[in-house]
Amino acid sequence: MKTETLPARHVEQDMTPRAALYLRQSVEHAEGIDRQDARTRSMAASRGWTVAGVFADDGQSASKDRGPKSAWRQMLAAAERGDITHVVAVDLDRLLRSQKDLLTLIESGLAVVTVDGEIDLASADGEFRASMMAAMARFEVRRKSERQKRANEYRASQGRPVPGRRRYGYERDNITPRPDEAAVVQYIFQSFVETASVRGVAQTLNAEGRYPTTGTQLWTPRRIRDTIMSRAYIGEVPHLGTWTKSEALVPLVGLPLYRRANEMLADPTRKTSPGAEVRHLLSGITYCGVCGSRMTFMRDYRCRADSKHPVIKKEKLEGIVMRAVTSALLLGPSAILPATSDEQDTLEALDAALSRVQKQREGIMALVREGLTDAAAERPTLTRLKDEERRLVARRDQLAQSSVAAEVLAGIKSHLFDGHRVSIEKAVEARQAIQERVESLSLARHRELVQLLVHVTVNPGRSEDRVVVAHRVVDSLNEDAA
Repeated sequence: MKTETLPARHVEQDMTPRAALYLRQSVEHAEGIDRQDARTRSMAASRGWTVAGVFADDGQSASKDRGPKSAWRQMLAAAERGDITHVVAVDLDRLLRSQKDLLTLIESGLAVVTVDGEIDLASADGEFRASMMAAMARFEVRRKSERQKRANEYRASQGRPVPGRRRYGYERDNITPRPDEAAVVQYIFQSFVETASVRGVAQTLNAEGRYPTTGTQLWTPRRIRDTIMSRAYIGEVPHLGTWTKSEALVPLVGLPLYRRANEMLADPTRKTSPGAEVRHLLSGITYCGVCGSRMTFMRDYRCRADSKHPVIKKEKLEGIVMRAVTSALLLGPSAILPATSDEQDTLEALDAALSRVQKQREGIMALVREGLTDAAAERPTLTRLKDEERRLVARRDQLAQSSVAAEVLAGIKSHLFDGHRVSIEKAVEARQAIQERVESLSLARHRELVQLLVHVTVNPGRSEDRVVVAHRVVDSLNEDAA
């Protein structure tokens, strides 16, 4: 029910009491609010009062602070403006449960009337009785809270879970396993240990239709991670800030498997998922000319950061970049080609070094999983090996990008010269041959070639001039080369 108010009227013009109906319940339920509305409206009518507004807080606890957008605050604002003189509620508990709220009403000067007993805060006697009732209500709230805390502490001291939302894998008592869900929990731990991928575990469960029954509708990497980290699945409950073994709680996972999964989860050098596979040539390697963010393909190439920034058709952008890449390959110097075989740092040597580092790292991780060495003690070595692996991969990618240029140019440019002059006809043929070879590359190799040769920026506008291609190697092709 929405808050309703009538236009303000001055007391001098109309001395009829202007009543506000205040309705509240802790649990959101329209039927309860409707009953309160009928009862309070009937009382106002029996007194001959004008209903100047209806203020309903549905699903709002009176023991908690009611914010500026609440009906309670709107009613107080109406009182301050002089729009209302009386407040009608079913009983005082619906209206307030704290001394702070009572003082607010007293200072407003409103006359408060309840269906279950009248209280007039304008009189000393009414104010005293309201203070006593508010104090009793507050006492009941705090006593209930203290009883609940003591009960929870006793349960925890006895090794029993405290009441709350049902934990996945257990029945509502959070003690008895639910067989079908318990099997999923066990699968999560075992599958993660085998694959080291929380995302992969989530995708498999969702694909098989084994969804979580509480909270979100799909398994997410975050939910898989939280499940692996929960000590409740090894039969422990929290008590006084620590986790203790529970005799009542049935564990779903053995301690060795739990420790192994959590050590892998905490390992800072653990490999992560490579993410979604790139499907479009320039996605992620073209940049927005407005904010500098990368552009991605969503029906067209567009800025990832802001949909209002430059947008360009796929065919147009890729055509412009293809011409620039072909020109760079046709006119580029030998600097495009990879290092000579005399250098030690060849692709073959890098592959071998990378293989050795990866095997050494995987060997240490195997010892940690078997409990033959300590994860914390091996972490510096694992970190060093991970850094070395990244360095080798970066260097290998650099040489691989150069090699793709050599792959395209092999046997083409040597036929351009006719004596000491460049043959125009052969140049046209060479350009066509280069373009055909570039188009025959795999998507990954094609992207490597683009990143090696050019940097692409798309500015606002409609003409092709808004696409700025900066040549990385053949800088003579840049417009500002002069």
